[in-house]
Amino acid sequence: MNQPVPPELPGTKSPTKEYTWWDSWLQLHMLYAPL
Repeated sequence: MNQPVPPELPGTKSPTKEYTWWDSWLQLHMLYAPL
């Protein structure tokens, strides 16, 4: 499992709360579990 981590996680940046959790969740699902 050598997959890259989403560039915008709640640890790298500090955007709005909603954007943080929503973006991280979306990115994770799109990167690790693409339909």
